[in-house]
Amino acid sequence: AEYGILGVANELFQNPSSIVGLLASSLPKQSTFFINYIMLASMGGHMLRLWNPVGLIIYLIKKKFVRTSKEMIRLLREQWFEYDRTYAVNVLVLVIVMGYSTLAPLILPFGLIYFCLAYITSKYCLIYATYNKHQSGGSLWPVMFRCVIIGLLIDQLTLTGVYASYNFIGSLVIIPFVIITLVFWYKMESLFFDISFYSPADCAHYDVNEDLPKDEYLAPWFKKQLKDPDR
Repeated sequence: AEYGILGVANELFQNPSSIVGLLASSLPKQSTFFINYIMLASMGGHMLRLWNPVGLIIYLIKKKFVRTSKEMIRLLREQWFEYDRTYAVNVLVLVIVMGYSTLAPLILPFGLIYFCLAYITSKYCLIYATYNKHQSGGSLWPVMFRCVIIGLLIDQLTLTGVYASYNFIGSLVIIPFVIITLVFWYKMESLFFDISFYSPADCAHYDVNEDLPKDEYLAPWFKKQLKDPDR
């Protein structure tokens, strides 16, 4: 219970300044678990995403009841790329790898393998297997940016606490980098936070419920399934 989530939350509530010490004492003990998690996500997660058995079964069943080309278009549009889930998992892995890059460097090659496979599978899905359902105009980037910055701060604070626990002077060297990170975060927020609320003009007029524009890129599998792809 002392090292559980409720125990840590209670200690942070009573003494917020202890966050550096808690990070330094808690995170290094979990390095083996997160290395195994990155390995499993690399080897199993991407392969399962390429296979997509649930989506494939649903597609084959619904295809039996398709009678017209418009019905086929609606069916194919259901196989859309899940940006929210993909970005969330990728950012989580990035934060974990950053946090343990100095505490457990063994995680770095598995993080590299994960993102190499993520690039290959995402590119394959976007070109051949899924439909780009909507254009967000970059609205996901502010959220991703904040998550990455927070992960970097956690890494810096953890490293500061670990060095301080061994009375190593290197902990003082990291403090300026924490300040630089906070200043950079504030600067980016002040420059681009308001702009991120507005979509680009080329995305604002597009309606996903309309027929496909003639000049829109169509994946090869999409063209093959449609009787009249230029419609």
